[in-house]
Amino acid sequence: MSSVSLVIVDEGVRRGGPLHANGEIRANGQPCAGVGVEVTIRNRQTQQVTFLGTLATNDDGAFRGSLVVPGSTPVGDYDFIARTAGNGRCGPGQN
Repeated sequence: MSSVSLVIVDEGVRRGGPLHANGEIRANGQPCAGVGVEVTIRNRQTQQVTFLGTLATNDDGAFRGSLVVPGSTPVGDYDFIARTAGNGRCGPGQN
């Protein structure tokens, strides 16, 4: 199983605007290079999940990028979720 960290850099997330995220994926304390990281948001009230995009880790297991919250996303409180399916060395994980 992999450990997943996610940091949302922006204080105020706006629909249709860029959302800057970074984090890392590690397994047994070692970086997970070259794995995909799916970033989603989950509405705290309705539990509806919205896919924002996929980022990839570098050789140090870190990822960084910009995603966009769709303009059709209802206003509300959301949890940000990052997950990976892993690869041959690093298992799946979610923050």
